[in-house]
Amino acid sequence: MLKVILFSITALSISVYAQEHKAHVHGAAQVSMGFDGSKGKIEFKAPAETVFGFEHEARSKKDREAKDKGLQALNDNISEMIAFDKELACEIKMEASQVNQEKDHADVEVEYAVTCQKPVAGSTITFNFKKGLSRIKKVKVEVIADEVQKSLEVKKNGESLELK
Repeated sequence: MLKVILFSITALSISVYAQEHKAHVHGAAQVSMGFDGSKGKIEFKAPAETVFGFEHEARSKKDREAKDKGLQALNDNISEMIAFDKELACEIKMEASQVNQEKDHADVEVEYAVTCQKPVAGSTITFNFKKGLSRIKKVKVEVIADEVQKSLEVKKNGESLELK
């Protein structure tokens, strides 16, 4: 019994540590989405390398331009990368974005507000992340829409999640 308790405590400690020190994986991203009826939020997180090709601080003109181009591509293509059913008539608007620089690593975090004409629960969302971010390999997607909770690891364009 003691072994079970020690194992449980160790597993919990590892889980807490992993949450505090999130894994930094190039080519990966995480998208969290929450909806209350027809309104919601999207949070996108990824290593900077996945979004604009490098992680060091953008000091040169070339690096600043690459950073701006990557962030612009993300924002310009978000409605294609996260495609709601057309009959919902959803509009996605960026609310905030930041690049968190920590030594040799940087992460991009972007928050979007979503407003639809109809509730999102009961619909299907299609993901096309490679249309806007060519370096992306996989995206962990988590969605809560009213009473529905779903998750999916997206590895290719066209994968969808039914919120039923």
